[in-house]
This record gives sequence, structure tokens and C-alpha cells, in this order.
Amino acid sequence: MSGTIHSITIHASFPGKVNFAAHQNAVPIVRDLGIENSSEEQYQNLRLTISAHPAFLRERVWILDRLESKTSLHIKDSLIDYDANMLFGLNEAINADIRLTLTTDHGEILSSHQERVRVLSRNEWGARISFPNFWQLLFSQMIPPWKLFKSKQPSFFVKEI
Repeated sequence: MSGTIHSITIHASFPGKVNFAAHQNAVPIVRDLGIENSSEEQYQNLRLTISAHPAFLRERVWILDRLESKTSLHIKDSLIDYDANMLFGLNEAINADIRLTLTTDHGEILSSHQERVRVLSRNEWGARISFPNFWQLLFSQMIPPWKLFKSKQPSFFVKEI
């Protein structure tokens, strides 16, 4: 859910599910992050804050010197730390809301963006539903070993009747 106030929009994308393994493998929680200013006004000294409820990630603040009028700003440094203790302590999956808020240095909210993600328990794996597709893809791409060589199929691969 995106909230456009003052003609500024926050664009962000997050994975649908996260778990303790995402923390262990340093999987980024933010896939893409940008701000679009479609107004004629230029802004200075802005703060972009990310937080989650329940807090499965650590709050982070970006300081933006200037946001020109009619421009977009892509934020490349989107590394956010997970709360490892919270993720490790989960015994069942929960829903969490990630919130991005853009404010002025005086605290006025210019824009906000909120998305819901599924935080899985420490022993759940988010790709379980598509796992059979992984095996199908893996085995459909396998090349029989004898095809790697230019010679004929070895006799031990021939089925005798």
C-alpha cells in the first residue's frame, strides 16, 4: 500500500516471505527502493525510515540531502539488518508490516509505503511449494554423461534384454 502525500511516492518491493535462513544467508529484505517527486517543489534534508511491526528487522534511516522537482531517486544502499533473535525464536509463522516513511527534518510526513510480508518460523522454508518444480527443472536440464563425449554410448549404459 502506497501513500502519496505532497505528490511524492515511495516505490519499494519486498519478498513475500522471510525466515531465519534469509538472515543467515544475508538475503536482502528490500529488493528495490526509490522515491518519485512528481511535484514542482524541491525538498531538502529528508529522512526515509524503514521499520517493521512486529520488529523482525532493525529500523534504518537514510538521510537525503535533496529531492529535486519532477525527478526520481533510486536508493542503492538498501542493506537492512534482520533481528536474528526474533527470527530464531519464532515457533510459528506470523504476518508483519514493513513501513517506509519519508519525513522532513521538522517531522512532517511527506509520503509513506506499507507492505505485509509473511515471517516464517525458523524451521519453515518459503520455497516448499515450488520445490517439485525445482527437481523437474534440474532433471530436465541434465545431460546424460555419455553425451558429453563424442564417442558412442558406453556398453554399461545399454540395457540388455
